[in-house]
Amino acid sequence: FTVTAVDPLYIKIPDVDRNLGSGQQDSLLVRIETDAGVVGWGECDCSPLVGLVCYVTPASHSCIHNIASVVVGATIGSPADIVALHEQVLGTDMLDIQQAEHAYSGCDIALWDALGKYTGRPVYELLHEHFEPAGTPCVPLGKVRAPPAPPTATPSQQH
Repeated sequence: FTVTAVDPLYIKIPDVDRNLGSGQQDSLLVRIETDAGVVGWGECDCSPLVGLVCYVTPASHSCIHNIASVVVGATIGSPADIVALHEQVLGTDMLDIQQAEHAYSGCDIALWDALGKYTGRPVYELLHEHFEPAGTPCVPLGKVRAPPAPPTATPSQQH
């Protein structure tokens, strides 16, 4: 498929209570549309208004472009295409804005979502196919020991 539109959507919550510590925050969602009629969705973990700028700000010179201008028109048919586009966007074509990588994550997720829908495969399979681990991941736990047995009463303590 070819990406035909990239739409960053600013989601504002009515009131942020900084004292709650609940993780509530405004958000930036990204919707991509394709010529195949597939729509992909992603979410950015960034300051949403700064992230929004990364998608819509005009190019300032020949090697700095916004995310949408690079992604629209991209052809995606495999996980390798998404990885190559990721490297292109965050390489020489990206804005010099600190939040750019965070902002692009929403588009990246939306591309994986769209590819999964387009191929009829779950995203985890596509990711595994492209990023197959070298071995079985494990966490060393050290020696596992049985808990000590409770003390038993001696004959003199049984009275």
